[in-house]
Amino acid sequence: MAILDQKLTIESFHDERALADDVQQLLKKISVRVDAAIPINSDIVYETVVIKLSDGREVSASEPLPRSHWRYPLAREEWVGKFRDNAARVLKEPNIEKIIATVDKLEDVADVNALTELIRL
Repeated sequence: MAILDQKLTIESFHDERALADDVQQLLKKISVRVDAAIPINSDIVYETVVIKLSDGREVSASEPLPRSHWRYPLAREEWVGKFRDNAARVLKEPNIEKIIATVDKLEDVADVNALTELIRL
C-alpha cells in the first residue's frame, strides 16, 4: 500500500483497502523470496526491494533499518503527524495538542497526572 498511497496508515491494513482493485493488481506483480545470504540479526532488518521494469532492467534498494527505528528516528514533524493521525481516532483535538505540548516539556512536568488526564477517553 505504501507504493500506491505514498504512506501507511491504520486504514492501509483494513480489508477494504487490501481488497481494492489497485492493490489486488499490484499484488499480482509481486513475488517474495528469502535470501539465505542475509545473516540472522534481530537488531537489523534487511529490506531489499528489486523492481523489474517492463524493458527488462532491474532497479533495487536496500534499507537495513526501517525509518522510525531508534537508530534512524523520524523527524519530529513526521512522528508528531503520525501521533495526531492515530490519536484523532480516540482523543479530542484540543487534548491531542495539549499532549504534544506536555510531552515537549516532559522534563518540566511536576506531576505526570497532568498527562494521564489528557489521555483519558
